[in-house]
Amino acid sequence: MRAPGLLPYYDNSLEIPGSEWYQIGYPSFPDAFRPVLSYWKHLRITEDTMVTARSIKPEELDRAGEIGAEAFEMDLEPWVTAFHRHAKRFSCEHIPVVEHEGRLVAAMMITPEDLQMGDVTVPGGAVGGVGTAVAARRIGCAAAMMTETVRRMVGWGITGSAMWPFSYAYYRKFGWETGGEVRISTWPRDIQWLIEPDGDVSVLTPADAPDVSSVWDALTPGFRCSTARAWDVWESLVGPERFGSGQANKTGFVCRRGGKPVGYAMYEIPEPKDGEKPAFLEINEIRALDGAAAVAIIRAVMERTDFGKYRAAFSVNDRVRSLAVNARAIETELHASFGFRIIHPDAIFPLMKCACRTEPVTIRIHDELVGTRTWKTALDGSPAEIVTSEPDVDCDIRAFTPIASGFVTPSAAASLGWLQGDASAVARLQEATSRWSAPFRSGLEEG
Repeated sequence: MRAPGLLPYYDNSLEIPGSEWYQIGYPSFPDAFRPVLSYWKHLRITEDTMVTARSIKPEELDRAGEIGAEAFEMDLEPWVTAFHRHAKRFSCEHIPVVEHEGRLVAAMMITPEDLQMGDVTVPGGAVGGVGTAVAARRIGCAAAMMTETVRRMVGWGITGSAMWPFSYAYYRKFGWETGGEVRISTWPRDIQWLIEPDGDVSVLTPADAPDVSSVWDALTPGFRCSTARAWDVWESLVGPERFGSGQANKTGFVCRRGGKPVGYAMYEIPEPKDGEKPAFLEINEIRALDGAAAVAIIRAVMERTDFGKYRAAFSVNDRVRSLAVNARAIETELHASFGFRIIHPDAIFPLMKCACRTEPVTIRIHDELVGTRTWKTALDGSPAEIVTSEPDVDCDIRAFTPIASGFVTPSAAASLGWLQGDASAVARLQEATSRWSAPFRSGLEEG
């Protein structure tokens, strides 16, 4: 179900003030965004410097591809194809760009994707491909695009935005914070399992898309925050050009029991570097409804490939180690998973529910790009209201975001100094979120 009280999802008919473009520079930086000038002061900007953030034009898509290829030091063709495909799949409004001295110098993509937050689906928008031409760096181009992106997402009614950041420190300036962690597990080829595999495993084909998507959909509500994948994404992932290709170097498996899907895996064998095969194979995504299905899939991957070790990313709640005869044979590390930003906190408050009736909490959230507001929430599943009274607790959007994603509890945020205020109010927030589980975002997600 969709959370109540949200704007229509990506309603392009919305009238957003200044939606065509705005200019950034000294002294014309919009008053609404003056707080981020503390970041801009170290950039080499002069009064003559001016960058314009706006939507891309169709005739500029090739240029956007050139910028992406240059910024990420990759081949040109995939980037040109990606920008053309993105404009066709969504719209030019989902490709913010920056112009400087009459030339396009920076580009990025916003990907609409619903977020699954427990049993509630809310609108989301992933950020990716943020690139600036080398000659135009350090004049505020990426900052202009990120500021414009937040402004657009506010108008579109987006609840939260995920990304794969090259630098958490950089995007933190615009409100993105660590959204969660993943448990990276690595095991040797000769691993022995405590349980026997259970299920019929077959090579993944495009026709299996409904089955693998049903496994994902069954598991996703168990996470506080995850991606509610759209059908066209599944068609692409399991399509003939990707993991449904049947090729030995890019394929996958689906596991069924009694004809019903219980798990799947997708992987791509990397090209040898300097003539040497990688030391391990990374399984890009593996999902299973139970341990017996997971073991069946892992064995199928190892039987088809020849690597000394295998690696996969699981949620922090996963305990694949418990399936092994020798738990120490599985190396496990926690890694920062994805960057995340809450755009509309009012969509999160109805998800905070105490088991018993309790006193409401007023919480002030500081957001340099959206504005500081104070909400009063009854913690009973009803919408919060904006108030002018003094808050019980006070925090920044960068502190509220990991609480909303399930990565950090209110009590932990308070102990870190991120959430400040009345201890009893923090305790009520802790109770209202006590049933939330950890977030999970697969490495195959867009952004």
